[in-house]
Formats: sequence, structure tokens, C-alpha cells
Amino acid sequence: MPSAQKQKAHTEHSRSGFTLVVLLVVIVIIAILTTICFVVYSSAQKQARVSKRIQDLKAIQAALELFYTNKKVYTYVTTAGLFVCLKDLPAATSLTPTYMVVIPDDPSGGSNCYQYTSDGTAAAPSAQSYKVKTYEGMSTSEMGFADFNQQKSLLDPAHDADTSNSCTIDSLTANV
Repeated sequence: MPSAQKQKAHTEHSRSGFTLVVLLVVIVIIAILTTICFVVYSSAQKQARVSKRIQDLKAIQAALELFYTNKKVYTYVTTAGLFVCLKDLPAATSLTPTYMVVIPDDPSGGSNCYQYTSDGTAAAPSAQSYKVKTYEGMSTSEMGFADFNQQKSLLDPAHDADTSNSCTIDSLTANV
């Protein structure tokens, strides 16, 4: 009898813990779930940045139209056709604080800014058209043309039909 009790006690003791295989399976399942959660989270972050960018472009567009309504011209740049950071506009024609409280930063972070150009310069400030675009060199994984083309109020087919990665709004689409 004592040997049977020893064997029974030994069998019960060996079944009470987890095996290495069970632990590895659990770790693999946790890794798969973590990967899925990370992909969903990063996709949600991208969509949030795209939404923020769209709202920023519409707010900038509205501020430029208010500026035009008040001054009968758009704000000018130092060299016509040259894109500059919207925050670097001449003080005399800045949109802040009268038309916008602050110029928003591009939501991608870093030193990226919304860029602006017009057909007016300091020497000839009677700008009658403008163009605003998202930061230079934006990858199509952020707000490429697929995302941008869904925003009909930002589009002008005559100006936005090119295949570059920069997305633009301009004075011909002021229908916010």
C-alpha cells in the first residue's frame, strides 16, 4: 500500500503545474493579440491625423476667405508661387490673431507646417488666388490622394488632379 500511495502522490504532484508547451502557447496567443491591437491602434491614430488635417485645412481656408472679404486681396508671399510655412507669412498679412487664434501645426509632428503661396508679393500685394498644402514630402500612407479626394469641399479638379503626394486647397474651392 505505501508504494501505491507514493505513486498516487507523485502523479498528483506532477499534474499540478504548467508544462513548458502550455506556457509557450499562452505566450504566442498573447503576442498575436498584442500585434492585432497595435495594428488597430496605429490605424486609428492615422485616421485621427487625417481628420485633424482636414479640419485644419478647412479652418485655414475659412480664415483666408475672411481675410479676403476684409481686405479684397489674399495675403501675399515674398516670391509669387513659392510655398512658405503659413506661420512665416509677413506680419502685415498674417492671419493671426484676427482671422485665426493660432495657425495649426501639421498633426504629424516635428517641424512640419501647412504651406502657403499666392500670386501676390510685397512689391505687388494684390493677390487674387492662393494655394495651401500639407507638408512637403508627405507619404501616401498618411493623407494621400485617396484620403484627400474624399473631401470634395477641398478639391478643385483643375488644380488638384496631379499625382504628387502633396494635397492642396486653393481659392477656387472656397466653399467651406
